[in-house]
Amino acid sequence: MTEDLDAIPSKRANEGTDMEKLIEEFHEVLKADCEKSFRRRATRKVITNKSVSWWTEELTVIRKSTNALRRRFQRRRKNEGLREERKTSCLEEKETYEATIKREKIIHGRSIAT
Repeated sequence: MTEDLDAIPSKRANEGTDMEKLIEEFHEVLKADCEKSFRRRATRKVITNKSVSWWTEELTVIRKSTNALRRRFQRRRKNEGLREERKTSCLEEKETYEATIKREKIIHGRSIAT
């Protein structure tokens, strides 16, 4: 059996068979054998549903912006003036975020009730 694996490609190569085609066929056979022989891990399930039904893309954008402002505020240690300015903008953005969440929950609740 092992001799056949070596003899057949050698014979075909000596006959002047197209090497690209021979390599492609060999690759396909090798790939098929590997897929049969090796265990494959199950792929992670992609979550397509939102965790809550009232969540919107707008909330995602505002959340990312709020978190970025909070990180910028927390990183600033030395310059107190700039730190206070960033703290103020961070708190304003957080209020907007929380108000938007509350609004979306109410809108969603109304749409379910009707």
